[in-house]
Amino acid sequence: MPDVKLLTNSEMRAFKRCRRAWWLRWVRRLRRALPERPGPRSLGSRVHAALAAYYAPAGYPDVAGLWATWEALATADRATVAVAAEEGEDPAALAEALEEELELGRLMLEGYLEWLADEGADEGLEVIGPEVERRVPLGPVHGVNVDLLALLDLRLRREVDGARLFLDHKTLDQFSRVEPTAHLDEQFRLYHLIERLLGEAGERTDGALINLLRRVKRTARATPPFYRRLEVRHNDHDLRSFWTRVSGTAVDLMEAELTMAAGLDPRAAAYPNPTRDCAWDCEYFPICGLFDDGSDVESLLADRYESRHPLAGRYAKLLTADELREVER
Repeated sequence: MPDVKLLTNSEMRAFKRCRRAWWLRWVRRLRRALPERPGPRSLGSRVHAALAAYYAPAGYPDVAGLWATWEALATADRATVAVAAEEGEDPAALAEALEEELELGRLMLEGYLEWLADEGADEGLEVIGPEVERRVPLGPVHGVNVDLLALLDLRLRREVDGARLFLDHKTLDQFSRVEPTAHLDEQFRLYHLIERLLGEAGERTDGALINLLRRVKRTARATPPFYRRLEVRHNDHDLRSFWTRVSGTAVDLMEAELTMAAGLDPRAAAYPNPTRDCAWDCEYFPICGLFDDGSDVESLLADRYESRHPLAGRYAKLLTADELREVER
């Protein structure tokens, strides 16, 4: 185990959702060996990357950068989509699904730029930077130093009063997926907490702006609105309470990780939490039950999964040289 445990909202959410999936992803560091398939997650990743290029401070608003990023990702995905086909699946059908997804994403981004121009949603907001890394010590947990880690999609300053905000992009089918529970969402609470703890003297941190982009082509039959900004704030009581909650989560998570490292059977410390969403929501669904029925699950893991550090990719730039070497392992 490294000298400092880097703890993200993604890992804490995975631990609470299903300990078995958390163990496979965050402890054993296993991911599907196949490239990512077309779907909501891959679409969201491309949109995030394109918007990061658009909001780059040096060229903001960088429309050319947005489209250059989108096309580069599309080209790379077209080159690998056939490899993502699973046994018995037609690669041509998968390629067709990718093209449909790319068309949807292009229309979403075109509409977003039109919406910004029509509504002035970005007016009065100064861009500090996209993909901003933030890291703050939580303290020792079971003898291991833990740092809270976040990568903000976009960091802003409101010109009228100088308050700092962070903006998070969400691609979704309906706004109702986020709006009713946004004030309870632990991702925004954690990011607000970290921003408050790292705040500079005299600056106020107001909380989150959630940038909602619906996954629709905006055809004549589609019902607007297709884009929305949602502001989420937390007061000092919220943030103090959440610090306590995060501390407790870290204690439980580290206890599970350390006891398994000491030899405890993962079925006791990292037990599953099956739901109806597993079939589409979990990359470990095809092998989950094999841990319990006597199958040779380890051989299947070796064949279909590969070792990849959970913080590789978007989070890699947040890591030190020693941590990057850990990533490469």
